[in-house]
Amino acid sequence: MSRVFYLTRWMAIVPLTIFIVLMVFFSFRGQVDTQILLGVGVLALVLGSLLARDKGAYWDGVVSGLGDRTAVLVVAIMSLVGVFAQLMEKGGLAGGVIWLADTIGLSGGFFMLFTYVACTVVGVATGSTVGTLSVMLPVLFPAGVLMGLPSALVVGAIVSGAATGDHYSPVSDTAIISSSTQRFRRRAGLADVSGVVKARLIYVLPAFLIAAVAHFLVGLGATGDDAAAAAVIAKFADPSGLIMVLPVLLVIGVALSGRSVFESLSYGIVSAILLGVVTGKLPLADLFPAKLADGTKTLGALADGVLEVVPIMLMVMIVMAAYGLVREFGLLELLTAKLAGGARKTARGAEAVILALCSFLAFLVVGNNSKVTIIGGPISDAVGGRRLLHPYRRANLVDAVANSVSYVVPWHIWPIGVVSMLATLTTTFPFLDGKLPTPAGIAFASFYPMAIWVIMLIAVVTGYGRRFEGPEGEPVAEEPGEVAATTA
Repeated sequence: MSRVFYLTRWMAIVPLTIFIVLMVFFSFRGQVDTQILLGVGVLALVLGSLLARDKGAYWDGVVSGLGDRTAVLVVAIMSLVGVFAQLMEKGGLAGGVIWLADTIGLSGGFFMLFTYVACTVVGVATGSTVGTLSVMLPVLFPAGVLMGLPSALVVGAIVSGAATGDHYSPVSDTAIISSSTQRFRRRAGLADVSGVVKARLIYVLPAFLIAAVAHFLVGLGATGDDAAAAAVIAKFADPSGLIMVLPVLLVIGVALSGRSVFESLSYGIVSAILLGVVTGKLPLADLFPAKLADGTKTLGALADGVLEVVPIMLMVMIVMAAYGLVREFGLLELLTAKLAGGARKTARGAEAVILALCSFLAFLVVGNNSKVTIIGGPISDAVGGRRLLHPYRRANLVDAVANSVSYVVPWHIWPIGVVSMLATLTTTFPFLDGKLPTPAGIAFASFYPMAIWVIMLIAVVTGYGRRFEGPEGEPVAEEPGEVAATTA
């Protein structure tokens, strides 16, 4: 008999279970908007309270979860991320990248390679698959079709680049959430985003090279109207936007040097504003609230950037509140022990459990990638923490799955959503009518998501890149052993 809940303390897991079930339900109905899940999360917490004998203790647990360091850290970082991404969009970085393609005059396999790399750059800059697709699809897809390239392969290169950028970006929501849900066991604190991104390079680089070669090879031999394609690209090209790549390189460089993501993003935001104002790409009127000549009021890029990520912030807090109940009443350790079973007795087994559970979750959850990291992150922390797998390794397992499975399952948001986005282009580009790819075609032509999942599977089986937590929390190659369940 539980003091807080009727029947048993296992009632504490009901809110999280309700949230996951309803999330999967709405996902399969095609209702994947984050705002919907905010309402679902609140409802789950309210329904869970009805099972509590001591309502005060129940809501104390909820509030404790809301104040969890993970939730607070994600909110703080995401506010900076939203501003930086908005500055990159307003600054015209995509137009600069497109101008580069127009200047070089690429076609066939080289156009496919450029498309993949360019979308990767924009994805790293914005940390957003949606942002990359919304900017690059209307330009690169029509141009590729005019060059005679198969439509599915062109879109596959764009989606693949967006996935690569989203995966490696230090400002990606999945990087932030997967890192912030991994706790150190031998010292205080959570995995830092900069360290996780730096450790990720050994997985991302081979997957990037495999995808780059694959996209290049499938584009060889294509012939079409190169002049018409160049005209489409030139319409959106803007050489002045290329200067905005400098803040991106600064953010990545500072992050890889071992500085905190707060520091790297601060430098990126300040440098982007200075460059934008000096070059005229970001007038002060675009940064702050203003009233336009027609009477329309704008909030400005800074406020828009924060508001863009508010739904993700709130969803993280609600889910962490539900997880807080599970942890508060000692169920997270018991649950992960049951899920892991005998496999948790080895580091390889623990990693296999993390990879399998997160892959299954990603297969079910037909929504954005952050949902996989929000649910899978704490599971990875509990299962992998038992074997003292380093937080960087655990975070990278979760994030790799989040940025792989959802892109290659035909009924998921990305293949289906991209087809919907492409359908709107037929009015502007009539020659696209009848040439739109199917979701399955897009899924199987997105090479990076497939490559990164296979590489992580190989890493789990062979131990490639596996590191454990040393006495001071540093990454070490030698396995220290299992820690007690009560500290996991």
